[in-house]
Amino acid sequence: SGLSEVGDGFFDKRFFKPNLIETEFGVIGEDDDRNSYYDDWYGINIADPKRSIAPIGSDPDKAHGTQMATLVLGGREVVSNWAEQPDLPFPIQLRIVNFAASKSVYPQGVAPSSQLTKALHHLRKQEASVVNMSLVTDEPLSTFKTLVSGRGDRTLYVVAAGNEDVGEGKNLATYSLYPAKFGGKRAEHPNVVTVAAHDLEFRRARFSHHSNEHVDLLAPGCAIETRDDEGRTTFVNGTSPAAAITSFTASLISYLSYPFGGRDPIETKRRLTIGTDFDAALEKDAYSSGTLIIVKAVSVFHDVVELKGSRDLRFGRVSEPEKFLTLCKDPPQLNGKAIRKLIPNLPAIAGEARKMEIWHEADHGIRRTTCQQRPNGELAQMPLSYEESRAAFFPEDRLDGDVTISNIREIVFSKHRWRLANSDQSVGITFF
Repeated sequence: SGLSEVGDGFFDKRFFKPNLIETEFGVIGEDDDRNSYYDDWYGINIADPKRSIAPIGSDPDKAHGTQMATLVLGGREVVSNWAEQPDLPFPIQLRIVNFAASKSVYPQGVAPSSQLTKALHHLRKQEASVVNMSLVTDEPLSTFKTLVSGRGDRTLYVVAAGNEDVGEGKNLATYSLYPAKFGGKRAEHPNVVTVAAHDLEFRRARFSHHSNEHVDLLAPGCAIETRDDEGRTTFVNGTSPAAAITSFTASLISYLSYPFGGRDPIETKRRLTIGTDFDAALEKDAYSSGTLIIVKAVSVFHDVVELKGSRDLRFGRVSEPEKFLTLCKDPPQLNGKAIRKLIPNLPAIAGEARKMEIWHEADHGIRRTTCQQRPNGELAQMPLSYEESRAAFFPEDRLDGDVTISNIREIVFSKHRWRLANSDQSVGITFF
């Protein structure tokens, strides 16, 4: 539904990707770059090319775009803190596409879904690394499906799963909503991430659509603080804020990873998937069975060991990840470099051994494999080690003691782990 105003004291111009032909050399009211859009300084109005990206006054959802743009930038606090550092480049730049329309152009007050492909072509031309999409339709969107399935697409599409206005959210396996249904573990759409909403108790929000086939993860979607189009603090619910928060995270991952391989939407999706906190209670809600933990997801150069109890995170490098496969009674045949996440000590059916999940790269995504875990008594003195890193933006008071297999909640492995500089302390991982 557009954006309130660029350069209004909150939305600093640094936070947007300008069309330099229009901003530096253009004439107001003209299509200076001959792209069919007038005065498209920081975005376009897809419904009416001669209108700006500002919300339409009569639109009941006119604040939605401004609210979501605030969250894609990290929220009010992040934006305000960055605005106090005018000499620092901001890692995210937005390009706005406004679908809201005057009813004289489209009676429904919004551009039809047939305009979606045109909008996406515009954003791809702008080299957008992440496209945040807070829209749903029951139309199959075949042209969108073809677009995102094409080879060479360097864009990640973060899609809201959708909400039920009254009652329980629907299962997308049996309830067809698009583009949400293109996400999840489906290999033919490895650059689409579908996001459901969780509540304040880290359970799926009642209104949120869900599916362990078509939804990738859950993100915060209840009582989310943001800013409306008049600059007021407001609190919003829904899968739209959940998707916006995920887009913020994806943008940081893409920004941090860019020097080491360019824009890689598949790896960004993998990082979002493994950067969740696994919870078996969410097994039916998302493929990852997890809720997004931003600091875990954006730690692209570190392995992350999460300990049981208080979400204690250790950042560093785990030596020889493949040796963890010996925890399995019948180890799967996997390349150690393909292992991206381990979840040991999972409860099992009475009379059976504990289980361990191994998440590894496969089919342009992440595949989950389960094995029976060997009894702890067989694992003592296994020669595994963990080197902990002192990273300036993480607490430095977590460098004491050993890490044992019994108190590990999960381990996330970085694709870029080999780039980690020599650490200053090694913490042994013992098996008791």
